[in-house]
Amino acid sequence: MSWLPKEATNISCYKTYSWTVYEFDISEDGFKKLAKGYAFKTIDKPVEMMRYCHFTTKTPKYDSVQDSEYNKWQAKVNVKIFKGYYYRTPPRPNCGGTYVAYDLDQRKAYYMDNPI
Repeated sequence: MSWLPKEATNISCYKTYSWTVYEFDISEDGFKKLAKGYAFKTIDKPVEMMRYCHFTTKTPKYDSVQDSEYNKWQAKVNVKIFKGYYYRTPPRPNCGGTYVAYDLDQRKAYYMDNPI
């Protein structure tokens, strides 16, 4: 994680052969400096990002999307950003890609890469 600036705190990550995810607290200016190579768009409708714990948290059995346990799991492993910045590589045939987002309200950055 040497690529992260010293300003980044509360860092969580998960990395496998085919999936890398980071999330960390950082100021808006710090994020903009760190991510200056990405062509970000301002979020104008909610964006969902998978969190670092998505594949390490057991999916509960559920009968429908109305199931409260399933909804609690979804809230834990995904984050919905209402105000901030977002970047996604053009869609790939295999659904892989790079996703980067910054939540202005939470002052938190999210990065996900799936090269496969």
